[in-house]
Amino acid sequence: MFRRFVFLLLVTTPLHADVVVLKSGGKVSGRVIDKESYYEVTTEGGVRSYAKDEVSRIITSPKEILGDSDKLIDEAKADYEKALAASSGADAIFRAAAEKVKKAREAYAEARELFPEEKYGDLDAKLVQIIQLLRMLRERMGSHLTGTTTTEKTPQTPAPAKPAERTALDVLRDPAKRADATARQAAIEKLRGGGDVATAAVLFLSRSDADWRLQGASLNALQDYLKKPWVQETLTGQEHLDAATWISKVDAKAASDPLKFFGAAHIGSSTPGTERDKTAKALGFDVMHGSIGTAEANVIADLSRWMRAGDNDLAVLAWLKEYRSVDTPNVRYAWSVAMLAMAHQRGRGFDRAIGAFESVKGADAAMAANIAALIKSIKAVMNCSPCGGEGKWRCPNCLGKKDTTFVCKACDGTGKMKTKNGFVLDNCPKCRNTGVEKVLHCAKCKDGFVDCSRCDTPRKCPAPNDICSKRTCSACDGRGSVFHGVHWTCSACRGLGEILVPKADSSKTVDAK
Repeated sequence: MFRRFVFLLLVTTPLHADVVVLKSGGKVSGRVIDKESYYEVTTEGGVRSYAKDEVSRIITSPKEILGDSDKLIDEAKADYEKALAASSGADAIFRAAAEKVKKAREAYAEARELFPEEKYGDLDAKLVQIIQLLRMLRERMGSHLTGTTTTEKTPQTPAPAKPAERTALDVLRDPAKRADATARQAAIEKLRGGGDVATAAVLFLSRSDADWRLQGASLNALQDYLKKPWVQETLTGQEHLDAATWISKVDAKAASDPLKFFGAAHIGSSTPGTERDKTAKALGFDVMHGSIGTAEANVIADLSRWMRAGDNDLAVLAWLKEYRSVDTPNVRYAWSVAMLAMAHQRGRGFDRAIGAFESVKGADAAMAANIAALIKSIKAVMNCSPCGGEGKWRCPNCLGKKDTTFVCKACDGTGKMKTKNGFVLDNCPKCRNTGVEKVLHCAKCKDGFVDCSRCDTPRKCPAPNDICSKRTCSACDGRGSVFHGVHWTCSACRGLGEILVPKADSSKTVDAK
């Protein structure tokens, strides 16, 4: 017994390896142990075994995947600085930098997926650097270079008030007329679609002065603003900045939500620069990556950019590593949508997407119902992450062969053997010319496979439409923001610009009344 124990220690030497690369092209991540004729891999879903002739190599470190990625990142940074200083040809330099970042990003993403975060946390740090570098390139070169799209649009200046809108402006300015719900609704219809200042007016008129709690100082400050020509005349970028600056200087006790709506409209249409950013902050907005908005809306806008570019893993990582302090129901909902998109992309991890949706706290009734319907939709079609939806695993005992053949040791499997006198016998007396000593049928499997312990039925990876469909948010025309020039979360789509319609119940959407 002791000898057998020593023998097992010798033939089960643990390797400092984490990824088995199969000749078929697959990669299996886990704890690897050399079992003489095969490798035993302890994965998230259980123990897997692979014959050594099936294995191409074993990766022992992320560095084997990363190659010269760090060098590429350093070169891209240098190219970026070179392009900024270049008098000509900057576009080509930026493009070269983007290609290097893209190549490094692919390598780091693969390494991050195959190696556990708790052991190689520096992979996340590098990916965050890549995120930041991609942002800088995006800001300089635009979506055509980096493969991303942005929600920023050229600041829009409101068109001059049309004669038909004069009545609407009269309602906007007069507290007595604003008290009439019918008059307010008529004014809203005339102002709708007229630019960001008109949008601010629509938001204001959607509720009565009493609902906004406008009285005393707050009502006086708003009326002082409305008396000025800013709500009806075509303004230059500087004039919009002047209007925003005036609003930013209103005493805090006199400030109101309606006044902040107009402040957002003006600052988003003002001339970019240091003064604009300073005024934006004075109005209570954040300036993030060149964009003005509320902290919540800026984060959702950034996550949405990554998702639209197909970089769902970067959207997930950006919130976890950069924006975790901004943890509102809308932000966490956007992060959960990114988790779901990443699961579709990778063909697994739907259970983690469910966990993300379940982590959304403080959601209103519409969002809570939407989340419940989405989770129900996911569970109805999701595949099992450990087995990939196959419902079974190759038997680790027989390696899928069903039968284990033992070669005759007397003749080394030839069926012939030599006598002591040197004569060759055509028939080995032990195996009777078969070369096989015995064949054992595997008692632990069914035709070379064992049932997956995590799932009860085979199920392919679902397509996105199997879980939910999407429609463009009509309230914000797909921007995700109430305004064009400032990120302000659209209450209908929660900042995503799209409405997720669950397969389980199409009536349970976040914009349901």
